[in-house]
Amino acid sequence: MLKLFQERYEQLSSSLSGVDLLPLNEKALLYSTDFLRPWQDGLFLGRWTSKAIVQLLEATKFFERWREQGHHQIWLDIPKSDIIGRSELLVWTDSGGFSEILMHAVVWLEYCFVHQNQRHFPSLCVEKLRLQNPLSNSTKALLPGQNYPSAGLSQNAFALFRTMSSILGAQMLCGIPQYFHTAAIFSKAFSFIDPDMYVLFKAMKRDLLKNGDSAKIAEVSHLFETRRILRNKIPYLWPTELQAYVEDSTLREQILLSEESSNLFSSLYNFSVLTY
Repeated sequence: MLKLFQERYEQLSSSLSGVDLLPLNEKALLYSTDFLRPWQDGLFLGRWTSKAIVQLLEATKFFERWREQGHHQIWLDIPKSDIIGRSELLVWTDSGGFSEILMHAVVWLEYCFVHQNQRHFPSLCVEKLRLQNPLSNSTKALLPGQNYPSAGLSQNAFALFRTMSSILGAQMLCGIPQYFHTAAIFSKAFSFIDPDMYVLFKAMKRDLLKNGDSAKIAEVSHLFETRRILRNKIPYLWPTELQAYVEDSTLREQILLSEESSNLFSSLYNFSVLTY
């Protein structure tokens, strides 16, 4: 576990632009918020019991949607973590006598240091989120990283983690999207913190999604994975960068690049697809 902890922060320090993520045990700043309440081993994020997590899932209508999809035997697993600040949640179902994952989340409590503002913000970071429906009969091609079709619960997940973030006193809800489609799906609420990536992503959506064609998100995500996306006619790989949702509007204006500036700078980039 210690190796996992060290590798996470070493890798992210060399990958992320515009921000640094710092673990709780690095006393970046002392906050008088509930964010720094004593960590309790065996609880999700040091705070919630399995019963409390069930209540949160019920409140954000996960169980209602799962039952609609035909899942009736559902149970939770919160694996023990030896790392303060890191928690994992697994939600299982019985599918034809086999146990299958409905939801898998790995989250961290940490500080996000924003270079532009030279400030540390207590954050809840969703490192991994898988939401799948093993009973789906969808004939659509799977998205990169999927074993089963999506369960269509991204809004429920946002509501869940937004609630947790608020209760914990975090100022940011963060994610590091591994794939283009993840960034695109959550972009209605989340924005890239790094100004350059903010501009690049705006240009990507303009050129590759034709300003909002959601039907093309899956196609573009696959094109990134097959290395067929070009930026200004040069091959471009999907980067490792941080997206964040900032609840406070004043703070959001201080952190994010303005629309006027992003529109100006996005004109410098052109994204296209390599054709054979």
